[in-house]
Amino acid sequence: MTNEGFAAHLGIGVRTVASWHQRPDMSPTAAMQQILDAALQQASIEEKCRFAQLTSSGAADDVAFAEADRQVSTDPNIGVLLEWLDRHAGWPPGMARRKVVERLAVTDRGELYGRRQRHVQVKQMHVADALST
Repeated sequence: MTNEGFAAHLGIGVRTVASWHQRPDMSPTAAMQQILDAALQQASIEEKCRFAQLTSSGAADDVAFAEADRQVSTDPNIGVLLEWLDRHAGWPPGMARRKVVERLAVTDRGELYGRRQRHVQVKQMHVADALST
């Protein structure tokens, strides 16, 4: 999109979008991050994949990134938790969400299940004994 088109799409001023091009390292305000997050949530899978290609470290493939983003976006409670994490970690708005989505995209679900199965076998008594020794 052009600056004008993107500004109209987000419902913000063209000068705001233009300033992002002039200062690409700046962090958006919390309110602006919410607008950008909402726009990303409403984007198509293809648009999310393109966004992932342009912004990710390349660690996750596009399909995995889009699926991870969908999972995070559909959880009704995670947005509040991620905002809390950003504030308490001192991160710019949206950083926790990005880290969670990137990590989720490269996570081997089978390995997680196996780890869970091993952890279920550890009893509270075993943890207490290990801590006391």
